[in-house]
Amino acid sequence: MRYIYVIIFILLFGCNNPQTSIDKIEARYVDYNASAPIPIECIVFELEFEQSLNVKEITDHTFLEKIESRIDSLKVSESISAKVPPDIRMKNIIFYNDGNIDTLCLGGYFNVVYNGQLMEDDEELLELMKSRLYK
Repeated sequence: MRYIYVIIFILLFGCNNPQTSIDKIEARYVDYNASAPIPIECIVFELEFEQSLNVKEITDHTFLEKIESRIDSLKVSESISAKVPPDIRMKNIIFYNDGNIDTLCLGGYFNVVYNGQLMEDDEELLELMKSRLYK
């Protein structure tokens, strides 16, 4: 009987999935130089830019692993600028293998909003997404 528990434990916890837990990203974006009279927040992004919105699905697991690594390193912003609304140019819907969904919004040059929370800027994350979307 003990062997059955050991086998179950190994099957549940001993197998490492070499792939990222991100299954895909649906990137919604506009030209990062696009101007708007007011800062465009993540929640109204599609509504404000519906005429110029581009959509791209990203499934390259090597790229997704890099994105996941950058997301894991994000820190909540505690700066005074956290009171100023972010000005978003990319809204990324992140689909995970386990069915969870997150939202990552990025400005054209700065601003990172992860699941509605303003985070410290991450230039590497922004440049990774720009390199994939603005080829």
